[in-house]
Amino acid sequence: MSKASLKRVHRKHKAKRKKRLNFLKSSYFYRFFVLFSFILTIFYLFYFSPYFQIQKIEIRESKTFSSEELKKIIQENYGICFEFLGKKFDSKSILLPFNKAALLLEHFPQIEDIVWRRKFPNVLTLEVKERIPFALWCKNEEKDCHLVDKKGKAFEMFEKENIDKLIIIEEKNEIDSLIPRGKMEKEDFLSLTLKIKEELEKAQGFEKIEKFIIFSDKLAVKMPQGLQIFLNPEENLDWQLEKLKILLKEKISKDALKNLEYIDLRFGNQAIIK
Repeated sequence: MSKASLKRVHRKHKAKRKKRLNFLKSSYFYRFFVLFSFILTIFYLFYFSPYFQIQKIEIRESKTFSSEELKKIIQENYGICFEFLGKKFDSKSILLPFNKAALLLEHFPQIEDIVWRRKFPNVLTLEVKERIPFALWCKNEEKDCHLVDKKGKAFEMFEKENIDKLIIIEEKNEIDSLIPRGKMEKEDFLSLTLKIKEELEKAQGFEKIEKFIIFSDKLAVKMPQGLQIFLNPEENLDWQLEKLKILLKEKISKDALKNLEYIDLRFGNQAIIK
């Protein structure tokens, strides 16, 4: 075969190879375009189609707050909004996460937790767990009172006259002056007051506790008849209450309690009576 013939065969082979490569490139581009269009369509369908836009919000358990107000805040803060190529897009799709739960808890401190449930295609259901009042915590000579839950979270202003079967705590001095910060959490302190209340109400001579009073050097338990019992929450509380039981059993009659000003149980094996 002559050199000219070889050159012609080589050129034909090279042209066929180039055409094959161009076809492959074109095929990859087409596949990419189809895949991208599919993803874009699915994205639009789920997030911008009217079918998946939230039409209704249901709220379960709303005894201490306004359901309508909660719905309004959710509607104002739920969804996404952005501009693309000069056009504004917004969506309230049921598939979107709600990232402002902290905002709801800030507006409604009486809510402890919210569970979000979705009913497709367009209903959002909220199961609300409300805080349960554990005590009434007062400052400023009982002029500033809040309900607190068992964790010590204050969540609602309250009038002292309206309470029923709640522990009352009056903070004459800051609680940190009695128990250094970090040594006992507020939740543990409230559990301690409940324990004291239960033990004293079981003891002979005491039927009801009026309130707990926090001083910088003692925790006072005030009874309706005016008697106060002084305790040190940082020391062995079981022993302090045991000393009281011994006193009531052996030395102090029920009638004598009415004439006492205080019983101080803070110091070791001693009990100071006045």
